[in-house]
Amino acid sequence: MARRDTKTLLLQCGIELMREHGYHATGIHDILRAAEVPKGSFYHHFASKEDFGLAAVRRYADEAYASLDQALSDDSQPPLYRLRQFFAGVFASWDQRSCREGCLLGNLGQELADVNDAFRSVIAQTLEQWSTRIAECLTEAQQRGELDPAIDVNYMASQIIDGFEGAALRMKLVKNTQPLDGFLDLFFDQLLAA
Repeated sequence: MARRDTKTLLLQCGIELMREHGYHATGIHDILRAAEVPKGSFYHHFASKEDFGLAAVRRYADEAYASLDQALSDDSQPPLYRLRQFFAGVFASWDQRSCREGCLLGNLGQELADVNDAFRSVIAQTLEQWSTRIAECLTEAQQRGELDPAIDVNYMASQIIDGFEGAALRMKLVKNTQPLDGFLDLFFDQLLAA
């Protein structure tokens, strides 16, 4: 297997394990076993577990941002519909996983924000990037007359991200999708409704 493929495989396996078990409960040995690669392969690509974890967070964030951008760039649908469908798709994937794993960024943010500034910073920057992209979508909705022009799109986008992460946490606690449905109803049927 090529070096690039090994690195990708390690990151993919690590992301899945950290989504399910968290950063501290996922050991390098667990990642190596899941990826079926020798220990030297890990250290060829990553200097430490922290280096690996930060790379995994960045990869997860990039993939999620690409999905968000793809969903929001579909000009054939109204902006708020695109945004709602993006979240509905994410929630459907979590439902298929029995409401267990949720968002890696939210999970690791809760686990590491108070003890690791590198993780805290990367996660906070990523959530801000997502918020900015959502604000752009809300601005488009305002320009098309689909959203009240008095709404502060930057503030609302930030609240959407906060609501999204909170709903993900509650979903994991109650082991059902009711918090996710409540998130969609609150934001899209009440707060953003024209």
